Amino acid sequence: MFKKLKKLREKIRYLVDQAFASEFFGQMLLLIALLVSVTLIGMTSVFFGLFSEENASIVFIHRDIDAGFWDSLWWSVNQVMPLRGFEKAYGATVPVLVYSLFLSLMGLVVLSVLISLVNNTWRSRIEGLHKGDTPALERDHVLVLG
Repeated sequence: MFKKLKKLREKIRYLVDQAFASEFFGQMLLLIALLVSVTLIGMTSVFFGLFSEENASIVFIHRDIDAGFWDSLWWSVNQVMPLRGFEKAYGATVPVLVYSLFLSLMGLVVLSVLISLVNNTWRSRIEGLHKGDTPALERDHVLVLG
């Protein structure tokens, strides 16, 4: 059992390393996969009483569409993306608060990955400029070497 978990962890680590090795595209794919995964995990909160009568007074938990799949998707995305999502679930039941906290923390992770993507892109661009990988578009200039 532990060997299988260790192999799975090594496989995930390898895939993440490959994503970061492929520059922007791989990193963006990793960000989207993380965002979708966390949102889908958040949607399971419907099984822990997201739309129960105890949470009916919570304004942030909308039930306007179907009080099911689409409303849980909306709630989950709103928990993952804004940083103040946990604050809006004040007064909800304990399972919903735990989910809200988890999703807010994962939203911070998603934001951190996004910042990392931008940082790595700028850093690789600046390194390219330092190496001289960009063509010179100047005309009618004299270059003196020596």
